Amino acid sequence: MKSINHKFQTKVQKRLVEIYDLLAQGNSYKAQELAEKFNCTRKTISNDLKELVEKGVVKYEAHHYTMLQEYRLTYKRQNANMLNTMMQSMLQKVMPQFVGDDEKLFSFDFEMEQIEDEALFSQITTALAKKVALSFEYTTRNKIHSTKVVYPLKVSNFSGTWYLAAYDIEKESLRSYHIQDMKNATLLEEDYLSTTLRKSLEGEAKEIDSPWYGNPKKSTILKAEDLAMLYIKRKRYSNIEIIEENENSLTIKMHYYQDIELLNFIKSWLPYISIVDNPALQNKLKEILEQTLKKIEK
Repeated sequence: MKSINHKFQTKVQKRLVEIYDLLAQGNSYKAQELAEKFNCTRKTISNDLKELVEKGVVKYEAHHYTMLQEYRLTYKRQNANMLNTMMQSMLQKVMPQFVGDDEKLFSFDFEMEQIEDEALFSQITTALAKKVALSFEYTTRNKIHSTKVVYPLKVSNFSGTWYLAAYDIEKESLRSYHIQDMKNATLLEEDYLSTTLRKSLEGEAKEIDSPWYGNPKKSTILKAEDLAMLYIKRKRYSNIEIIEENENSLTIKMHYYQDIELLNFIKSWLPYISIVDNPALQNKLKEILEQTLKKIEK
């Protein structure tokens, strides 16, 4: 199916794209459910989806319509590309000198959380453009409140969550801040950094590929099968190397900064992925799963 254009000329086109959006989320629907949702007949829904069924994009089985996984993934990539284009366009207007092909200080992923404080985001981008420090109030996930003074280096979006990578002037180290946990930002005109340190930090910021980047990088060998195998091959994660590929499995090496980063990835693909070479992490994962089962059984 061609890329989706959200400017429609007919009611039929609008209904088709809305149905496509629903199926792309991975849910199955009966014709009657869709008919009731769009205030039409079951025959109309059948006619709407006939071409997609014939082309194998959508399957009709047990009286339910379901979109095949490969097309759902394609749809997400299309949305990702669209969001990338929109964000780059917006940032080009705010700070054109930083959004070229040669010096990308922004990276994005699809399914982004909404920016609740637009004024705060504007302050961050202004600090990046002017190369000045930023002061703000910050609350950690453990509910610890403090005031930070940082030199902003890069705004990134990882798995839908917005982060600011910045040099903490008091602690003299690179840190990552969840933007939704920042508030009351103020631009500072003081020059806290030497030219040499600033250039070094800006070079380091371009290599940031994870919200956990402040720790030493580690790697672990994993085995991926079935759905995990297919998705990893298609998405081509920047922190995953394919070591060996067989008909029914992939042996991969995942690079990461904190154990939770690796474990969260594995949990999202259970039971189709397993740890090969790290007994300590195997036990840690087992403990997490046992605790989860106990909570479910209560």
